[in-house]
Parts: sequence; C-alpha cells; structure tokens
Amino acid sequence: TTELPWYQRDFQAILQFMRVAQNTEPLPTYEDKKPVGRPWRMIKAYTVTVIVLSSYLWIRFLSRYRSDRAMRAKLASAHRRNAKRIYKAIVELQGLYIKIGQLFSIMTNFLPDAFRTELEALQDQVPPREYKAIERRFRDEFNGRSPKEIFEDFEELPIASASIGQVHRAKLP
Repeated sequence: TTELPWYQRDFQAILQFMRVAQNTEPLPTYEDKKPVGRPWRMIKAYTVTVIVLSSYLWIRFLSRYRSDRAMRAKLASAHRRNAKRIYKAIVELQGLYIKIGQLFSIMTNFLPDAFRTELEALQDQVPPREYKAIERRFRDEFNGRSPKEIFEDFEELPIASASIGQVHRAKLP
C-alpha cells in the first residue's frame, strides 16, 4: 500500500481524536467578514497602524492646551477606541495577525488595560472561517474532492476555531 501524505495522516489522527472527544456545542455564529485579500493585507495593517499612531499624536498635541485631567480621560477613551480598531483589523487579517494579537493580550507590562481586555477575546473566541474557504482548501488538498465527498457526514459549522485552524464534526464512511 502507498503511504498517505503527512497532511492526510495528521488529518486522520485529528478525526480519530474528535471521534473520542466529548460532544460540545458548536461555536456561536459571528458576523463573518471576508478576510482581506493577500495584496491588501499589508496595506490594511499599515493603515490601521497609521490611524492608531495619529490618534495618539493628536492627543499629544492637544495635551499642550488642555488640563491633565481632561487629557487622562481623552487618553483612556483613545485606548478603548484604538483597541477596538486593532481587534477588528486583526480578525479581518486573520492567521499570523491573530497570533500577534494573542501575544499582545498577555503583555501585562507593555500595553494599557483597554488593549489587553479587548485582545483577550483572541485567546479563545476567534471567529471561524466561512465554509466556502474550508471547502476550497479541501478541494486543493484532496484532488478536487469536497468534505461531503470524503465524509459520510460533515458539519459546516465548526465546533472550535483558532488562529490557524478550526475543527468540524465529521464522520468517516
């Protein structure tokens, strides 16, 4: 018999593990935004970076003309707003950007609390990829066959999702 490629062996091992694993409820559905296309990923990342940096430069400029108390409130508001901007961009960019966001979420001595609080969701609440993308990947990896052609049953809604993968409940024939 011919030996299976590594990705098919790993895939079968994961499926075996999932057969044994406890039944869990599927992840809640998220508002799916399509990930940013490859040519635009860096542009998106740099755009968000420039917007965030500009907001802090503006606060720095305003600090010359406003009281310390007013500036502390403005800065706290900017932290919350920028944390949401960064979270949204990271989720759209996916992949490695989510890993970086996860790293930032545990940097207790480096980032303000607003950033850590917002980015903590990346630790265990990563929005899943659309089923179309999963099916496309299957077709690329398994000689044009879809998950529904390979498995007796394949649930389109994942039961778990992470920065570099997600898990679907499936049953081998």
